Amino acid sequence: MFRFKSFKTNGSVINFKDSSLSLESLNSFLANLENLSLNSEIEFNVENLDGTIANYKLINDGTIKAYKDNKSIVENDFYRLVKNNFHLELTPQIMQARIVQYNSQIRETISKLSIPISPDLVNKIAEAKNTIESVKNSIESSLSEEQKDKYSRLTELNSRLNSIQNQIDSFQGSKKSKEDITTNIKKYNTDKSTIKQMMESVGLLIKTRDELKQKVLSYNHLIQDADKVNQLKQQKMQFQNSQLFTKSQSAINSSEDDSASSNSKFKLKLSIIPILLFLNIAISIVGFLYSYDFNVLVVAVVSTVILMTAYIVSKFFSDSLEDLNEDSSRAEVIDIKQESNPLAKEDPNAQLFINSAWVNALNNELNAVEQNIQKNLNGKDYESIKNELQQIENLIVQEEKKLTDLSANSITSDEYYKKRREADILKIERENLEFGLKIDSSLNDQRISAEKTLKELLDKQAFASKLSMSFPVFLVKTSEIQHTNIDLLNQIVLVLSN
Repeated sequence: MFRFKSFKTNGSVINFKDSSLSLESLNSFLANLENLSLNSEIEFNVENLDGTIANYKLINDGTIKAYKDNKSIVENDFYRLVKNNFHLELTPQIMQARIVQYNSQIRETISKLSIPISPDLVNKIAEAKNTIESVKNSIESSLSEEQKDKYSRLTELNSRLNSIQNQIDSFQGSKKSKEDITTNIKKYNTDKSTIKQMMESVGLLIKTRDELKQKVLSYNHLIQDADKVNQLKQQKMQFQNSQLFTKSQSAINSSEDDSASSNSKFKLKLSIIPILLFLNIAISIVGFLYSYDFNVLVVAVVSTVILMTAYIVSKFFSDSLEDLNEDSSRAEVIDIKQESNPLAKEDPNAQLFINSAWVNALNNELNAVEQNIQKNLNGKDYESIKNELQQIENLIVQEEKKLTDLSANSITSDEYYKKRREADILKIERENLEFGLKIDSSLNDQRISAEKTLKELLDKQAFASKLSMSFPVFLVKTSEIQHTNIDLLNQIVLVLSN
């Protein structure tokens, strides 16, 4: 199969595997196929009959040079290179004919495209066949009737052995090709599974992102300009701070006044009882010293106990009343704060602030989701990932078709071993026939050489026919149609018409 790889000119690069072309780029590329411009380069590869890949390159760095697998070759023109190496009569007109418009019968259109095989190759094949026939006639004319029968049998054996050997060689060649194709299919399936898992996880994130965007839009039309919202927030905060500071100061001052008043009253109450107690003790002592009457002491003791009890009771009730007053003061301050607190009153801008807060929260979440999407996509675009998946699926289809074709064109393992045994038996019979025949050695060498040449020419013809069927096709489509899966061997190069 023939595949264009890249085209470089004037600093621009077209990768035919990953990129689609514009009509302008396609025309530039076709013009360079006919006459490679300065500082331009064209790369392509060709799959040989044995499954190996040959890489070709044309470069114009002042002089046009051609390379095959990095080794210089004599051709310096694309069309001459195709003719001399692949035996196809490719012309600029035939290349133009391979630019086709997308339609419902596109498969049939592409399958009818063909590139003529070089007439020189066809003539050489005919000449080789004539040479073989002529040599055979010369050999037969030099043999007796008995030897002619043996020679006829030898000719049949050689024909049969050639056919069997081709099948054996095809099986051995296709075996390695099948292994390589199977390896490629496994790799592509692994890549496909990885990309699908990535797309599934990203798909959920994209769905979440779209939902968040809808929510943001639903709140965005309810709020005004962001600068105005921020200005209202600042004004409200300043108002709240000033109000809270004023009420706190008044509450503190009121608490201090109440505390001072309570302390002065408490001190006044407490100062009377100790004085009375002191006077009672002093009078009792003086009265007893003058009268030496124990009744005076009894009265003094009783009155002292009464005064002390009164002091203790008054002290207990003073503490209780002080705590009660403090609680009442706090309750008053709280009530004052609640009555004067602007937050307790209905704010006409409250819903605006709520909507703004929701938008900010949703935007933060939206940014986090976007970052996760980019992280999961490894910096790629979601559409490019989809394109990559489509390309991998196309490659799998192509590889599976190769595998099917190889299986159809080669024998099975059981048939291979049968053919090997049959070939060994025929070789023994051929040796016996050749031993009994007296053939002119020069004529026999001519026959062997002519048969070898014919085989090489037929291989070239088969190779040319295969390339003719699989040569690239340029499919022109509108920009609305981005992907096309055509199950043919051709390289389909997408060309966007607008």
